[in-house]
Amino acid sequence: MAKYPVEFNDQSGLVDSVNYLLSGNQSLGQSVNGQVNSLIGFQTGNNILPFTTVLGSSLYLTQTVASVDWLDDYTIKFTYPSALVSAIFALGQTLTATGTTVTEYNKEYASVVQTTTTFVIVKSSTPIPNLGSATGGTLTLSAGLTDTFKYLHTDCYGFANISGGTDRAVISAQLKNTIGYSTTGVTDLTYTAAINRYQVLADDTIVFDTTVAYQASTTTLPSTTNAITGLTITSGTKLITTYPYTYSVVGTGSGSGYDQSLNITINASVSAAYDATNTTITIVNGGEQWAVSDTITILGTDLGGATPANDLVLTVSTVGSLSNNDNLTESVYFTAVKDQPPPGSYVYFLDTSYYDSTGEAAILGANFGYRSLTAQVIKE
Repeated sequence: MAKYPVEFNDQSGLVDSVNYLLSGNQSLGQSVNGQVNSLIGFQTGNNILPFTTVLGSSLYLTQTVASVDWLDDYTIKFTYPSALVSAIFALGQTLTATGTTVTEYNKEYASVVQTTTTFVIVKSSTPIPNLGSATGGTLTLSAGLTDTFKYLHTDCYGFANISGGTDRAVISAQLKNTIGYSTTGVTDLTYTAAINRYQVLADDTIVFDTTVAYQASTTTLPSTTNAITGLTITSGTKLITTYPYTYSVVGTGSGSGYDQSLNITINASVSAAYDATNTTITIVNGGEQWAVSDTITILGTDLGGATPANDLVLTVSTVGSLSNNDNLTESVYFTAVKDQPPPGSYVYFLDTSYYDSTGEAAILGANFGYRSLTAQVIKE
């Protein structure tokens, strides 16, 4: 411990005093770590990297299952009825199984460990008895709306090494989040942004330690009528693509509908007519006042091609009381949050959670704008 005054020939006291000064709260020699990003990023819902993607990502997906196989006490394999165009789940995502013929397999699984176009393998946090194979059911990726706090990582995090009792971690963070949602009725959505502390273990794994600070806001989500709930591809020719790419588009409607927005994912393939094998349509905002058989035209220039050569025409197949809104934007700021953990290695994440007390809503996606987190170690 540094002492004052430093006595003549007190080498130890001099060294301690200089070290104390250099790690003090005047920005001299501090350990600073963190992330700053202004590029658009879509939250993936993964508990392992990548936490965001620039290509677009959904936080709500469902997939039917043909068969279920027990692999070991913690590992289950779900096989799809037929091969998909591309793997829809990502490593690290949390999935929930329902409707299989073996009740014990209907549960939440902590993490996807292998994903392909024909099957997905998941890990359970608790042991599962071997009850043989099962059939049927549905896998769901959800943002955890039924859990008061189910935190999802963002790509903003910083490391801190606490070496002594006088060390403190000072964290600042901010996040602009545009939330896409759907709801079948009026409900309240509670959105929480939190600075969470995780302990880094000897094997470099991290475990949740505590919530250092959080901000929550509750918004009443309305229900609307005649929102788009289904679309089919009518016509158009896609451009050659070398990898899947997601475009956020609006399009021009033929009827009186409005306020719609879509994500169009073009998969890798040669130039060909748009169809279900090479083009995925995700309704981000169903809008309102649509009618079955209305059409929506997406210009080819909005899909990486030319117009009219690569225009995409969609037809509204179903409508319903479904509200989708991609314009619910929440901004939070954390300034100089001070934390005093025991000595050890830590990582601070800027996390989000979404909670709906009625079960009416689903979070379709989270689109991040400017965001940052910095963590610095000082001595007091």
